[in-house]
Amino acid sequence: MPKNRLLIKKEIEAYAEVLLELGESKNDVYSISAQLEEMKKVVNMHPGLREVLANDSIDENTRATVMHEVFKEFDIELIQFVIFMASRHDITLLPRVAERYDKMVQDKYDVVMTSRPSSRLTTSCERSLKVNLPLNSARKSSCVSMSMPGCLAART
Repeated sequence: MPKNRLLIKKEIEAYAEVLLELGESKNDVYSISAQLEEMKKVVNMHPGLREVLANDSIDENTRATVMHEVFKEFDIELIQFVIFMASRHDITLLPRVAERYDKMVQDKYDVVMTSRPSSRLTTSCERSLKVNLPLNSARKSSCVSMSMPGCLAART
């Protein structure tokens, strides 16, 4: 992730534009917005998931498997987009990308967007977080368990 504010702003803009194109190609910009909001909430509520997405010692296949399991009810292309963000170490930008996406939709379609809680998806994601993940470490074998919301338990 770039350190320069201008570069970060450009990256956020580019990510949001790609998402807008995705939403428009599916003729459902509002669904993408709702799913982004849920993803943002789940990632923020579960530090263990954030760690999996940001941890370089976890291979990309494992990271992708976790994302597909946690967000299995979400648009597959949106999941792949977030996996891409994570691979570039940009997962911390997700809330700002979601905010910029909503602003772009509001401006383009002259609508006001509000977020409303969707406990069905969040609950489904939380159930999916009951997963054990192997950590690939050259020196020791570890396992990360995210069975408790907001917890990261590692054992060696």
